[in-house]
Order: sequence, then C-alpha cells, then structure tokens
Amino acid sequence: IGHIQESNAEKSLQSIRNMLSSEAVVIRQGNHETIPTTALVPGDIVVIRAGDRIPADLRVIEAHNLRVEEAILTGESTVVEKSTEALSGELPLGDRTNLLFSGTTVSSGGGKGLVVATGGDTELGHINQMMSDIEKHRTPLLVQMDKLGKAIFIIILVMMAALFVFSLLFRDMPVSELMLSLISLAVASVPEGLPAIISIILSLGVQTMARQKAIIRKLPTVETLGAMTVICSDKTGTLTMNEMTVKAVITADKVYRVEGDSYEPVGNIHPIDEPAPITVAPGTLLERYLRTIDLCNDSQLIKDESGLWKITGGPTEGALKVLAAKVPLPAVNTELRSKIPFDSQYKYMSTLYRIGDEEMILITGAPDVLFRLCQHQQTDHGLA
Repeated sequence: IGHIQESNAEKSLQSIRNMLSSEAVVIRQGNHETIPTTALVPGDIVVIRAGDRIPADLRVIEAHNLRVEEAILTGESTVVEKSTEALSGELPLGDRTNLLFSGTTVSSGGGKGLVVATGGDTELGHINQMMSDIEKHRTPLLVQMDKLGKAIFIIILVMMAALFVFSLLFRDMPVSELMLSLISLAVASVPEGLPAIISIILSLGVQTMARQKAIIRKLPTVETLGAMTVICSDKTGTLTMNEMTVKAVITADKVYRVEGDSYEPVGNIHPIDEPAPITVAPGTLLERYLRTIDLCNDSQLIKDESGLWKITGGPTEGALKVLAAKVPLPAVNTELRSKIPFDSQYKYMSTLYRIGDEEMILITGAPDVLFRLCQHQQTDHGLA
C-alpha cells in the first residue's frame, strides 16, 4: 500500500516537472536555435524576452529596459532592473544587477545573456543542494514504532524465560517440546498486522491531503505534519501566489471595493457603502481612471494554453491591467502617438493617445511625484 501510494505521488510530481520543462532561444554559430533548457552549456548566448523564465545563470551582455522578478530567489516581490555594467563579485545576491538567475522571470524588456552556470551550479541549484544536505531526522511515528518494537521484544524474552523455567521445573516438559512452544509464543506475540494498519491509516491521510491539493511523497510525512506546532515558511510565492491584486479604488468622490483575486479578470466593482455592482458610464471619473491605467501600461494580460491567466510586465502594472479588464469600458477608438517608458529615476510613465476626436496625455506613477506635477484635482463636477 505504501509503495503504491508513493509511486502515485512520484508520478504526479513527474507530470508537474514535465509541464514546467521549457525551451530557450540561443545563438550558436550566428544562428538562432530553439533548444531544451537542459541542453544549455556555459558559453551559450540566450535571447531573453518579456515573460521568459530564465533557464540558467546568465551574464547580461545586452539589455533593453530589462526588468526581472526575482521573488523565487530573494523573496522580494519588486522587479529588478538589469544592466550590462561591470560590478564587484563581492556584492550580495540581490545587488548583482548584471546577472540573471535561473528560475527568475522577465517582467518587461529584453536582451541577451551569456550562460555562466547551469543545473546544480546555479544560485538556485546551490540552494537546492543546501536543502538536500540537511540532516534527516526520523519522524515521531517511526521513533515510537522503534520503542514499541524494543518493548515487545523485551516482554517476549521475559515471558519466554519465565515459561521456560516454569515448564522445566514444574511441568517436566521435554526440552524439544518446550522450545517449540517458546518459538510459537514468540511468533504469536509479534503484532504482524500493525505495519499494515499504520500504512492504511497514513494512506487515508495522504488522500485527505490530496483533496486539499497537496502532494505527499512519503507516507510518514502525514504524521509529521500533524505533530508540527510551528511552521517557518517563506511568504512570497509560498504562502502567497506572488500575484498583486487591486482591492480598492479611491477617487475624489467615492471609494470603491474591488472583488476577485489572482490575475483572472473576474470581479465586480462596488461603492464601499453599496452592495450592488456599478456599470461604468462614459465620461465619469472612474471611467477616466480605468481608461488611463489600461492605456498607460506596458504589461499584457494573456491566457495560456492551460487556461490560466498570467501577465507579462511588472506586478503593479499587471494588477492595474487586470482591474481595467474586470469592467467593460465603453468602446472608443484609441491610437498611441508617443510614450515615455517608466524609469526608476523619475518614477512615472507617460503616454500620448488620440482617444476618439481628442488627444490626451496619460500619466501613471508614484503618488509623491505625480502630486508635484498637479495643480488641480479632477472630480465628477469638474476641476477643483
């Protein structure tokens, strides 16, 4: 039972690994080739695009507005801007802005990188190696089973010794019959059904965990989880999905509550003091806000082959893109005329759009920067 259960868990994990296997575009002998990431070797030049998962540790040799999300490695959900600048090798991991690390994701931009490490030699591989080198401890259940086995063994020896002395002195039994009886007693005293019962109980626990979308590889792990009192865990990407979501919108006139989680564009917008969802009317302040965060935005919201929604671009812009997609906006012809991309130095992004019959400059960015650029506040009743 235990073997079958663990085999099923390994098959499930292998299916997940197969789903996560990917390919990389490399430049070899001047030609672009698409190869499995497992075929990468140090010295390969990898072409990087927005939305790609970095397949190995790379030295950036070309960068075009390249920003990378390194939460899987550093735990920080903010994107990191990469460059080709030469840096000291003594810098901490999070400050090495000229390196791309295996397992991280390109939020925006693109470029090229030179493979410097693959597999277990990458920074992520070093972390995995550290985890595999952790001393393995026996589970509380196995410790108790060992104690029980020793106790049963001692009790059987004591019973056999007592029975041997009693039968030899008071029953005058032949030694051959006495030894046969003692062996039968020892065999009958062993609880041979106990391991099977424990395996069945743990298998039921594994099935219960599976219904909660948790894969248990080893049966004793179920009992270990039940014995835990404190769990120390990473937050970003572990306890949370590392998917930023807008939960409220504040305008000059109202505060709105936003429903829905993750990147799926499903959810209504309610005024904070009203249960009924609203319909965004043309020309309202909320419509202008949603139109701005939709158009002045470099991220994209896409649905992959498995039906899951994901974004390309920064997490903040992605969350705003999802918010705009949750509400059907009035149809209008738009044309992008010019754009100033977001930069961490001036902390805003600006676009010039032709919307219908008029041209508008749309700006999004850090509040402290935008407040300094504003002289009025837009309300539903005009400028204030």
